[in-house]
Amino acid sequence: MPEKEQSRARTLIYNSLLMSVSAIVMRTVGVGFSVWISNRVGAEVMGLYSLCTGVWGFALTLATSGINLATTRTVAEALGVGEREGGGTARAALRRALIYAVSFGSAAAALLICGARFIGLHILCDERTVTPLRLLGISLPAISVSSALAGYFSAVRRVWKSALTQVCEQAVKIFSVAALLVRLMPLGAEYCCTALVLGGAISEILSCAVGYILYRADLGRHIGKGRSRLGGRESTKKLLMTAVPVSLSAYVRSALTTVEHILIPAGLEKFGAERGAALAEYGLLNAMVMPVVMFPYAVIYSFTGLLIPEFTAAASLGQRHRISYISGRVWRLTVIFGVGVAGLLICFADELGLALYGSDEAARLIRLLGPLMPVMYLDTVTDSMLKGLGEQVYTMNVNIADAAMSALLVYLLLPAFGLSGYIAVLYISEIINFALSAARLLRVSAMR
Repeated sequence: MPEKEQSRARTLIYNSLLMSVSAIVMRTVGVGFSVWISNRVGAEVMGLYSLCTGVWGFALTLATSGINLATTRTVAEALGVGEREGGGTARAALRRALIYAVSFGSAAAALLICGARFIGLHILCDERTVTPLRLLGISLPAISVSSALAGYFSAVRRVWKSALTQVCEQAVKIFSVAALLVRLMPLGAEYCCTALVLGGAISEILSCAVGYILYRADLGRHIGKGRSRLGGRESTKKLLMTAVPVSLSAYVRSALTTVEHILIPAGLEKFGAERGAALAEYGLLNAMVMPVVMFPYAVIYSFTGLLIPEFTAAASLGQRHRISYISGRVWRLTVIFGVGVAGLLICFADELGLALYGSDEAARLIRLLGPLMPVMYLDTVTDSMLKGLGEQVYTMNVNIADAAMSALLVYLLLPAFGLSGYIAVLYISEIINFALSAARLLRVSAMR
């Protein structure tokens, strides 16, 4: 038993390092590419793109519908007794997860493609968003399937395969977007936005194909065929018990977040900015500054995905001491990392803003957001640990309340205070969200 625990610990450390290194490399490339795009197309186009992706975020939530977490938990539980013994149950869970993913992904794609004109004209009030929204819908089935496959790779702790698909996706995206911009950029803002969207859609589809090939190869090598310990209805029920509560809550939260993103340019216009200037301010913060500020987040995000199967397995075996120990260690390391990142962002805000975008306003926003990083990182790891312990419904309820409060505060504060009001909204919502999640984790994990 100790040898098995040591092996699991080594696997966790190895996967954490692999995902962290991969995430850092990919985020570096991604931020660099984002900076290159922003400097070529301008803040207004990035604002238009952010407006489209804000609506697309809700469609994406509908497409994935909790499938990543549901796949991770059901497969991890099936393989808790050993990969060969649980192979049949794991395969059954995977089959149902993929059917679920294809169904919801296709439905979301149809809704976004068919409703793009109405959304663009009557909700976003900008005809230039119609074509990009339709193109964004094309990628939804592929993203949904990729989400299920990523959940499987996390559950079986072979995350290098997820890392490989991300590398392929990023490489294809850079090549596709760059090639499309060369041809479409002279035609105006709408076509620039279309190039960004279409390049992303192509990369998502090819990434899904690579992930599926790796998944099929993995099944043949590692997962025993066997016979499922659960019947078809039981296996489906187990998947839905995790996916449905998460997805229903996610729909509400994503809808509120979408409303928030729509309200931001409108609020900036009420503050006194013209439409183009409001989109430029929105694009500066959301599409230019946020990727820079969130760059170190790649390390935390990649690690948190591995915490879910680890906590699920420990909880199913009743290992409360292990849960308490890991929770405490993760919190301490996250605080150290978050404070270090905040210090760097505050100290080097001017250098980052001027070097990347040649903008004093970008430097100011980076400095203002820096102190928020420790809270944001702690909130992320806390949510992942709670999901691993089966507290996903509580987590989503907190996130819904957070999204509702944020939308209300954006509506009230932006017309009066402009972009500074939105910075205040970010601080208020993150602190309250973390406080509620932390209180729950302390209660269910016995963490000191």
